[in-house]
Amino acid sequence: FWMVGWLPFLDKSIRTLSEQVNTRKGFQKTLFGVGKKLFGSGAKPSNQTGVSHYLVDSSEMQMRLLGDLAFLGQNYDVAYSSYHTCKRDFQTDHAWTYYAGALEMAATALFMQTTPKRDPLSYFEESINVYLSPLKMHSFATRATLLATEYMKSKLLYRDAAASFIKLTGEDSDLKG
Repeated sequence: FWMVGWLPFLDKSIRTLSEQVNTRKGFQKTLFGVGKKLFGSGAKPSNQTGVSHYLVDSSEMQMRLLGDLAFLGQNYDVAYSSYHTCKRDFQTDHAWTYYAGALEMAATALFMQTTPKRDPLSYFEESINVYLSPLKMHSFATRATLLATEYMKSKLLYRDAAASFIKLTGEDSDLKG
């Protein structure tokens, strides 16, 4: 099943999405550059709640899907690149929930690489902070902390891992019912 059905489907989906995203991104950059020159800044209003809705066929969600499919196929370089790109778009749009998720997955993709381009710890920490402060999504922050401490454990940073758990329990009283 895997070799006959799943891997060819995954490969075809990644190629198709990659072509769509690259075509759409190039077209949007051209339009955005012309619009910015003619009409000024294209900044969107701040969204403090983190609730933004993207259509499934938007370039941001297509890029996120590309990252997810590449991650499933264990192509962590492509996955990191995709998550990193959509992370910047989500941050620009103040879509904090999507932004924190993209940060978390970019860090996880870096962690899974045999020779990562950079240290994933800063991505993990930023996703935890975004989950905690503007979003108040403590269960998501807990998940990101577990992933971050697993990375720290692999690098023999046991004190830092313990400090992360202590910091997490200090942010929100998990002892409340």
